[in-house]
Amino acid sequence: MKSKILNINAKNETGVRPNVAYSNMLDQKRYMYALNFIRDKDVLDCASGVGWGSFLLANGGAKTVVGLDLSPIAINTSKLYYSSSNVDFILGDLSEIDLNKKFDVITSFETLEHVDNPLDFLRCLKKNIKPNGLLLLSTPNGYCTKNEGEKPYNPYHSEEFTRDELFQLLEKAGWCVDKYMGQHPIQEGAKDVMIYRDFNRQYWNAMRRIEKYGLFYRIFNKFRSRFFGLSSDPAQRYHCNPELIKSGFQPVYHYVMAHPMSE
Repeated sequence: MKSKILNINAKNETGVRPNVAYSNMLDQKRYMYALNFIRDKDVLDCASGVGWGSFLLANGGAKTVVGLDLSPIAINTSKLYYSSSNVDFILGDLSEIDLNKKFDVITSFETLEHVDNPLDFLRCLKKNIKPNGLLLLSTPNGYCTKNEGEKPYNPYHSEEFTRDELFQLLEKAGWCVDKYMGQHPIQEGAKDVMIYRDFNRQYWNAMRRIEKYGLFYRIFNKFRSRFFGLSSDPAQRYHCNPELIKSGFQPVYHYVMAHPMSE
């Protein structure tokens, strides 16, 4: 059987999907920025999760919004808590479903790192957008989140891409980058990057142990962090200044605006 492009790695339900109280500020800012481009537009929110972002776009000026996700729990949660007259939440895989229309704007935030075939996924996005449409996409920056040659520390991620790798994928898939942005900046020099990689590795190792040992490990990890000084997130020092991306800083998360190349 042909594998699905959007096959989620490791588990069917990942991270924040079932959580209606999800309040990641970086995720919220991605959708808030998208509000500048969706007025009176038909929007596809690909991998819409619990639907908070789709609801925001629908009530922020979009003509219509389709929230598409593979998770039955996420779609059911979306319909329960984030329904709106101009939002349609659909369960499905973008490579296998016919949405019966093309879209002016597509948002796909923190999705590319989960898919088995990122190039095919980006091509599927292009097939579903109008010729003059706009793509807004975010994904972790592999340069910051892992050591070269290693697999992502996050067990739910299939791959994490450097800026050059992301640009190459987008170009091969038929996208032209209009604007490169970023979130959560750190200094490009070796010190901050190595600290963040170690921070990310320790975080996901702790998550695995919490899943295995539960409350006991949560208590132990707090004690260990307090007395042994585990790595901290260096990006917190620069969190409120995205302009740093332009001057010798790397974003922990890529955020790009792109349009489809003409055929």
